[in-house]
Formats: sequence, structure tokens, C-alpha cells
Amino acid sequence: MAGAEVISAPKLLAQTDSTPMAQQDGHAITVPMVKLARYTVNIRSFHPNKHFEPLGFRFHGDTRGFSLGESFHPSYPSQPTGSVTSRVWQLYKCDLAAASRQKFQDKLDELQYAASNTSSGPWWASDGPEPYTQKKYQPASTVEANDFASEHAGEQIAEVTSWYGGKNFAFLGSRLDWNTLHTTVVPTLDTRGHLWIKVERVRRWMDICMLVYGDGFPNCEAFIEDPGGNKIFLGTHVRIGTPATHLAGDNKRIMFANVLRVELTREGLFGSKLWIFTQVLGGTPDRRDDYPATRDIALPAGSPTRRMSDQDESGWSGVAGDGPPVILPGMDVVSWPADSLSRIGDGVSGAFGKPLHISAYEDVSAVWQRLRGSFKHPPATRDATVQAWNDYHLHRNPNEGRAPDSEDLDSSLWKK
Repeated sequence: MAGAEVISAPKLLAQTDSTPMAQQDGHAITVPMVKLARYTVNIRSFHPNKHFEPLGFRFHGDTRGFSLGESFHPSYPSQPTGSVTSRVWQLYKCDLAAASRQKFQDKLDELQYAASNTSSGPWWASDGPEPYTQKKYQPASTVEANDFASEHAGEQIAEVTSWYGGKNFAFLGSRLDWNTLHTTVVPTLDTRGHLWIKVERVRRWMDICMLVYGDGFPNCEAFIEDPGGNKIFLGTHVRIGTPATHLAGDNKRIMFANVLRVELTREGLFGSKLWIFTQVLGGTPDRRDDYPATRDIALPAGSPTRRMSDQDESGWSGVAGDGPPVILPGMDVVSWPADSLSRIGDGVSGAFGKPLHISAYEDVSAVWQRLRGSFKHPPATRDATVQAWNDYHLHRNPNEGRAPDSEDLDSSLWKK
């Protein structure tokens, strides 16, 4: 355009790459990472009292509270003697340094063990003690690697499912029946575990999801041990029902479910800091001996708890044949305000010492899905310690929520 100002192009400065070509491959640096180690998982079913309940025919128990002590058995070469007994126990070792899923499974198979400590009962219910030293009487068990993977060198994931089942071969006639017919009227005590762990090798922590389910009787505990002998409780369970009502069948009653994060040292040992994402228990918090062997009825929060066995007898005439229904053991109908699964892992519920109480009959897969999703939210408790968490379980009443019994464990053996 006529008269328009002519603008000269700016002088082009010398051009070069921001990083010289000779250096564009960068410099390798060493990132300190947590050593991949081997961890031992213990799951144990035990009865805390000197003797079982009347509907357990007063067989002897384990006379102990929840414990981190070592399991033992004469048939177990690594620990043939000890003081912490259980009705059935299982341990397996997760070798996170395994190079593949198959090698991880091979180590699980090689290093897992299950046993039962001696059973005995009154003369009218038993034909003598059973030490379970013969292979044919020992409990069965399995451990399966569901996953063993890592998206990068800075992490390692392992997922394991486990099961053990044992029978009381001290029960009257059970050994004779097993040897002649390979069957017995004594039901199997079943316990299943589902464990997921993830080691963050750069940020130095281990994430843990643990779900334990099965018959729900007797008590149950689980813990994990690092190579240095440091232990962390994975959960504890106070029994529901009785052996006469709750052991029969392939049950999948929720016992406990916890999601934890623990700090790690460079050597893969547990540190002192612990984060609790959620803490879950299965069954009603009270009257656990009356918890039904068939499904309960979960009601919304704030609803009253009702049991068919609690009907007011004043409304009945007293005439023969008229009155409240006869409720057989394990057959009560219970409706109660169980916590919703939606609260699991919501970042608030299930904090340290404030466990959620869900129906023991919730779907196992649905509970597991909620547990795994817990890491999407902040932990419910950020400032716990391994010591405080372990003490909480060690000093938990092993008969919590059950009716008093003359055989109850002396409180001095569990109270702090």
C-alpha cells in the first residue's frame, strides 16, 4: 500500500539444539530401590478358651489370645516345637525376587505348610487325643499365584489365594470311619485367604489388601513377616456361631478385610509407619454366638437390630402349642444395620480402631473389588504405627461380642 511503513525482517540469530547432539542420550543415574525380599504369611484358626462351647462338645481349645508367635508342629522341620497352638494353621512364603510367575508359584508350593496341633476331648465325645503326625490326618491346603507382575522396575505386584481345611480326628469314631470308609461325620474347618501386595521400590512402601473368609468358626488371625522377623497383623476375627452349626459345607462368610500401607527400608524390611485405608469385620458386633448359619438381613444405618428369638412372650396365650417359635442353634433370623460396602475404602470409614461391620454373607467378589479400589482415596488413618496396630490386635478381647462362658480365657492373658 502506498505510504505504508516498511518493516525490515529481524536479524536471525544463530540456531542450535538446546542440548548438544552428543549429549542427547542423557546421563544414567542410579535410583536407590527397595530390595525384593521374601515374606512369610501366616493364617491360623484357633479357639481362645481352655475348652470349646457346649455345642463344641467341650473339646480342648488353645488357651491364648491373638498372637504373633510362631506356629509349630513335630512334622514341620523348621519349627518342631513351640508354645502357640492352633486348631489349624497355614504359612506360605512370597518370594518377590522370583523372576517369573511360574517361579513365584514354584516357591509358593515349595515353601507352604499346613498343620493342626493336638486335639482332645471328653471321654464321651472322643476316643483319645490326635497329634496329627500321620499324613492321612493332617489338614489339606493350597496356595495359588493369581498374579505376579510389574509395569516397570520400580514396582512388584503379587496376588495369592489360599485355602486350608482340617478335621477333628479326635472326635469319637472319626479315625475308624476315615480308615475304613474314607469319610467321617466330622465337618471340615475351612478358611480361605486372598492377598494382594504391591511393593513401591522407589517410594519405599508396601500396599497390602487382605481378605479372609470361610466358616467363621473358630477365631482366626493372619500376619505377615519380613526377612528380619518383623511382623504385622493382617487382621483378626472373633468366631461366630458354634462348630455344630457353622462348620458344615463350603462356606464363604467374611471374617475380616483390611487395606494397609507400610513403609519399607532399603532392605525390604518393615518400617514403623503405617497407613490404614480401611478395616472391616464380618458379622454383628454383639451376640456373635447367635449369628445365624443362614444369611442375615442387612438394614440401612440407624435401623434397630431384631432377632426372631427375641419375640415378646407376653403376647402369647400360654396354651400348649401357642407361643414363640422354637429357634434351633444357628437358625435365628437376624436383621441389623450392617455397614454398606460403599463405605469400604471411601477415605473416611474403617479408621484405626473403628472397623466397619458388614454382613458376613456379603459377596466375596464385591468385597474384594471395594478393597482393591481403596487406594483411589486417601487412607482413613494416616498417622498409625506398626507397633500400635499390632498392640490393638494383641490386646483385643478374643471373646468380644460373645456371651460369657465358664471356660472363657482369663482376661489377664489378653488385656493390656
